[in-house]
Amino acid sequence: MHKGLGDKDNLAKYILNLMLILWVFVMAVQVTEFNFMDRSSLIGPVIIIIIISAFYLFFNRQMFLTKYSVLIISSATIFFVYYIVNINNQIERLPEYMIFLAIIYLLFIFISVFKQTFFIFPMWAICVALVSTLFIPGLFSDNTMNNLHASTAFVLLFFCVITMKESHFFIKFINIYSMLILIAVIYSSNSRNTIIALISVLLVFCLYSKIKKYIFPIIVSTIVLNITFTLTYVLMKNTKLGIFLNDITKKYTNKNLYSGRGRIWGDSFNEVVNSNAALTGLGNNFQFETNNGYIHNLYAQIFYQSGLIGVLLFISLIVLIGLLAKKVKIQTNDYYFRTLFAFFIGVLMLQLFERFLITSYLKISLTTVLCWVIIGLFVNKLLFMQDVNKKYNI
Repeated sequence: MHKGLGDKDNLAKYILNLMLILWVFVMAVQVTEFNFMDRSSLIGPVIIIIIISAFYLFFNRQMFLTKYSVLIISSATIFFVYYIVNINNQIERLPEYMIFLAIIYLLFIFISVFKQTFFIFPMWAICVALVSTLFIPGLFSDNTMNNLHASTAFVLLFFCVITMKESHFFIKFINIYSMLILIAVIYSSNSRNTIIALISVLLVFCLYSKIKKYIFPIIVSTIVLNITFTLTYVLMKNTKLGIFLNDITKKYTNKNLYSGRGRIWGDSFNEVVNSNAALTGLGNNFQFETNNGYIHNLYAQIFYQSGLIGVLLFISLIVLIGLLAKKVKIQTNDYYFRTLFAFFIGVLMLQLFERFLITSYLKISLTTVLCWVIIGLFVNKLLFMQDVNKKYNI
């Protein structure tokens, strides 16, 4: 495990991890049957960012200052600032929404560009085991697991997989225990989107040794695939091919290929274009207030709220991360990079029918927080590898 992923642990880091885990646990409980507070409460994210800020202010101020770290910071800053400034000031709970977006931005910056992150992953594995246990009653109750349960289980799986190389038997045991429960949650939810993301992770992880030379094309292809599918999904609905594919899907999965998402995506595109706001978007989502402004697709959500400019700014950030990955020398036996890359692709695929990287204006999500944690750790690992390559002239 490299320095950016938690070696040289000290008392301060253990205390910080414990405090963070407490609040992540509290936030995670809200998606189980044991919830006790408003899931959209800002208290969890605010405390998390305060703890992280304190760590970097008092214990670690060293940053990766390279061309790519500056470009990635700049790209993320431009995207989030534009997105926040572009928000329509008439929306409900505007201050909370802007604060949450700012927290996500700071979380990504802190985790990605500082040389030593705070994570002690075995501690997080224990937290995930506790949260997983709370999912068990839901698996055997009449309350059906839904997309929210599945997406939460997916991001929690990351902490199981990243610690599978730990030598301690107890950590291995609770990881297997957690993974079985979390996979059962995903399966029982019948969330096609999360299943697609999980399959993507498995494919990248298993084929890593064969595809590690093509990381940049894979990242770009994932973005292109998501956008192409989104547009095709909307345009193909009433065609002969669309009807045929829907019949096949219904036959084998007992679900329609074209759910309400296709209608929402199409309506959102038309609303923006008809309002002559294709470049800048409509500032925020009023049309779908019954969904709390939730369009169920990252690119449709960004396009609706911030137009083509917002979509291009987000794509630029992901492409820069891909270009950084292209520049570094990657080791075949680097388990942590392998896991981070697999889940990075999984997080991107998760946005196909969801929007967890950008929350809608009445949604404050643990999944959003953990998705950006995974992306930040991936960037941090890339910058660490670039630093090592430069140091040893590789």
